[in-house]
Amino acid sequence: MSRLSIASVVALSAAVHLSLLLYGEYHDRIATAGVRYTDVDYDVLSDAADFVARGSSPFDRATYRYSPLFALILYPGSIWNRIWGKFLFCFFDVLVGLISYRVVLLFYKGSARKRNVAVWSAATWLLNPMAIVVSSRGSPMWDESQPR
Repeated sequence: MSRLSIASVVALSAAVHLSLLLYGEYHDRIATAGVRYTDVDYDVLSDAADFVARGSSPFDRATYRYSPLFALILYPGSIWNRIWGKFLFCFFDVLVGLISYRVVLLFYKGSARKRNVAVWSAATWLLNPMAIVVSSRGSPMWDESQPR
């Protein structure tokens, strides 16, 4: 039985994230039924970043209820491409998986199984469908149960 490596898990996770980012862009362009892949809140965040790019307050955007830091973080998307923020969310999603790998390695000092446990712990996050979809849709919050 071959051992699972952190590099292969990270590569698979990054590939799935990137695939869903590209699929989301494609789906949003052809969505004829009005159901888009991109989260509505991401549009609000991106619009607020556009306001900041024009020298206004992000709170000039109706329904903007987030920290102004979100608008500043998404500011490059106003200049380059609006997918910037979703890419950033996916990047940090993968980074969290790598950090969890390192934390588990530190926790299991001296254990012969520490590497295997660390890889599987990271894989639990890195390949979690919920986390992947939330970050690739551009959702800034986990609480999707709130009515819109």
